[in-house]
Amino acid sequence: MKRIFLVFIIISSLLLLFGQPARAQNPVEAETMQIDIWPEYDRKDALVIYRIILSPQTTLPAQISLRMPREAIQPYNVAYKDVDNKLYNMQYNSTVDGDWLRITATCPAQEIQFEYYDSRLVRTGTTRLFDYRWPGDLKVKNMTFRVQQPVNASAMKITPQQGTPSVEDGLTYYTISVGAVEAGTPFTFQMSYTKSDEALSAASQPVKASDPVNVNQAN
Repeated sequence: MKRIFLVFIIISSLLLLFGQPARAQNPVEAETMQIDIWPEYDRKDALVIYRIILSPQTTLPAQISLRMPREAIQPYNVAYKDVDNKLYNMQYNSTVDGDWLRITATCPAQEIQFEYYDSRLVRTGTTRLFDYRWPGDLKVKNMTFRVQQPVNASAMKITPQQGTPSVEDGLTYYTISVGAVEAGTPFTFQMSYTKSDEALSAASQPVKASDPVNVNQAN
């Protein structure tokens, strides 16, 4: 009788242990995220830069997964900012995800910088048109969208919101406060402007857009 009772206890314990659903890990959240769009900065494409600060509650190292258009082929920069305030490249994996390329990396710090060049900048005569889509990869408490107007460009128009203009290093920037964004919530910004020459904005600037300290990537 005791043996039967002991077997019953063991079986019950196993059922409780393996019958419970696995607890999902808390998804990575961003405290702040600034999305920079720099058309015709140092290439004829649009440079897209994500500046992300993870939530203070994030356990490090943290795995982060971001999507970029498949046409971009590969990211220009996948880096973290260390305590010395310098950027260091992270190893990453890339997988095709429909129309997107999913970039996954393990970040040892709270600050992340992710960059790619988007070749889908449409040119029709002197008119330029570019559509940017945020695919909703992260929950962000405070998101900001910032567009750099190319050198010698005019008639900059951004929809659905024009944003607040300011001048830095001789270039005009339009800053748009998006606010809180839930994960899985995509949105689109469209921008157009007029430009009659092929001059790149970087030629008028004293420094590059970003330059990581070391390069250590794995596709």
